[in-house]
Amino acid sequence: MIDTFLDTHELHLGITTRCNLECPLCARTTEKNRWFGSGNIDINFETYKKFLDDLKINEILFCGNWGDPIFYPDFFQLLTYIKSRNIKIRIHTNGTGHNNKWWEELSNILSLEDELYFSIDGIESNFTIYRKNASWHKIIKHISTIVNTSSHPLLFWKYIIFKYNENTIVEAHDIAKNLKMDYFMLQCPWIPDDQPEWMPSFSPLEFVTNNKLKKIHRIDDDAIYLKLN
Repeated sequence: MIDTFLDTHELHLGITTRCNLECPLCARTTEKNRWFGSGNIDINFETYKKFLDDLKINEILFCGNWGDPIFYPDFFQLLTYIKSRNIKIRIHTNGTGHNNKWWEELSNILSLEDELYFSIDGIESNFTIYRKNASWHKIIKHISTIVNTSSHPLLFWKYIIFKYNENTIVEAHDIAKNLKMDYFMLQCPWIPDDQPEWMPSFSPLEFVTNNKLKKIHRIDDDAIYLKLN
């Protein structure tokens, strides 16, 4: 079993419990205190480095179940180490934290093959129904900052379909295209049985088919990716 794990080519790392949002269905919002207490936890960089040193992997995903990876205190140090190993990086974030200079530095650390996903479930008028405490203005500025760097990672607009935002998908898609992002990702939500009011009336594939969107890049079990530019 140990040998099999060490031969794994992809790895999903959880590095912090820090986040600036309070998304209603997120495990951090509903169960964080149960597992981690009221404070924040960050895994020591040297611990991660020692763990990764002997692994033969091609790709690392940062998509925190308990926190947003951009708030990890040693994030740039960790990313720089990973890139020194020629490992591909995928980052999922709400995109609200930090300033433009921070995002420019992030873009300069990453390479053209890396992927950066901004989780924006709606448009300016409705996306904070789920992404509570997020800032539309900051997110748009941060995306624009990255686009304007000399080279930058692939940029994804990640749109989880809920009941409240199922009528603003096309508008969000067009905003992402105008921002010169690379892909628009539509994803199915995870909805608890006792909260059916969040459930959308169609799947990502049904939406794309009904709206005759043809630039399909990839289809996964719970998501569909559309090429923007």
